[in-house]
Amino acid sequence: MENSSHEPLAGPDARYVILSLVYEGKDISQDVWAFITSFKYVDRTIRDKMDDISVTFQDVPALWRTGWFPEQGAKFKAAIQTRNWFKPGDNIRPRECGTFEIDDLQSFWPPATFTVSAIAVGITNSIRRQENTKAWENVTVQAIAQEIAGKHKVGDCARSKVP
Repeated sequence: MENSSHEPLAGPDARYVILSLVYEGKDISQDVWAFITSFKYVDRTIRDKMDDISVTFQDVPALWRTGWFPEQGAKFKAAIQTRNWFKPGDNIRPRECGTFEIDDLQSFWPPATFTVSAIAVGITNSIRRQENTKAWENVTVQAIAQEIAGKHKVGDCARSKVP
């Protein structure tokens, strides 16, 4: 039996989650829900850490590797709503995860899956995309630590002794 909505096949009292996905302003939830194999949302409470999401889709028909291939940097929104979570009939209001920018796309075979990962900050300002490369020679660890601490304005953290 094919199901064309978010309703579970297990019955009206089954506990389930409705995932809402919006790609570049277009609600794609109905188009992709049957292909979703996993969803991960990390709501970071640590300062200077980015929230992130990833959605893995079953991709046997190769939709994600062809016509549905998303753009890196595209806007992606997600919301989660639970149904019948604590008891039959309860519908907890949706949890808006926020707006994200796609920063990683991965296709795997076998099994045929496609994963879209996104972060909550702009890619242009993203720590993930920032490239810092520098080599030091004939310098102490303390001098390196002081240089990095100064660059990031975290104060003098190089006073501790290294055994």
